[in-house]
Amino acid sequence: MSPADLAEKVEQPSGPVAFVLSGGGKMASTELGMLAALAEAEIRPDMVLGSSAGAIIGAAFADRPGALGSVYDCWTEILTAPALKWTIPHATARLISASARARAQDCLRSIVERHIKARTFDELAVHFECNAIEMRSVREHWFDSGPLVPALLSAGAAPGMVAHTRIGGERYIDGGFVDPVPVDRAVRLGARTVYVLQASDFGETPHFPRTFWEAGFAEGSFRFVFEKLLRDLPDGVEVHLLPLGRRRTPHGLDMIRRIYGFDTAEAGREGEHYMEAAYQATAAYLRLEGQIGRSARKRVGGHRPAT
Repeated sequence: MSPADLAEKVEQPSGPVAFVLSGGGKMASTELGMLAALAEAEIRPDMVLGSSAGAIIGAAFADRPGALGSVYDCWTEILTAPALKWTIPHATARLISASARARAQDCLRSIVERHIKARTFDELAVHFECNAIEMRSVREHWFDSGPLVPALLSAGAAPGMVAHTRIGGERYIDGGFVDPVPVDRAVRLGARTVYVLQASDFGETPHFPRTFWEAGFAEGSFRFVFEKLLRDLPDGVEVHLLPLGRRRTPHGLDMIRRIYGFDTAEAGREGEHYMEAAYQATAAYLRLEGQIGRSARKRVGGHRPAT
């Protein structure tokens, strides 16, 4: 099916439209496949919000929405750069060595500056925001103006992976630890249709952990909050949980292990598989949703919030 045919079969969403990109380390490769399917369907965002790894992918997309190749090049270099290698020895070195985390930050800065032309939020083609945790108050902070690169480094500063950043006398770390899928921010900004580009399938019905590696209290707590958010959407707001296309996605400690690189998979090759699977699944979802208009992956707000 050609891109034109796909666009004809997909009902265009009501605006404003938001793309929300989640955190997830190298598993965020899925978001490249989802972006490709959305582009083929000619679904364009009015705003892009990103958390953690999704912040960097989202900013690269917001910089040049019509050039997915540049987004791909940026993310592929992050997956394969020596200072950011996703192998057990490299992950261990970053975990125990502050200098290794500083080198990872310098490498990440170099890649971002090379692939993203905008230097401030205002220079981006699409409105973009990303989150981080302000360490002194342990509160979520949203970056939406000013210099872009320091904000992206703050959003991607996963503890034990990349050194924290300092901006205006404050220290920041990865915002994905408090809000990895910031749908609530998109709704507060006025989005009426939200496409969630996720690295792990939060639309999947959780099951009781079958192994130690699937256990994860923090993920369980987030799922509870996220599901409540989807149940309490304002009237008329649509949220689409785009599918990953994989039968089993990691959860709990297994997800943390893969995010940090403590596995044996080759990141570049694994990323390609993630992209292709997510592209195929998301393209199919968009066609079905356009023709039928009903899916378990679409949540629609049915009441107005209390005033």
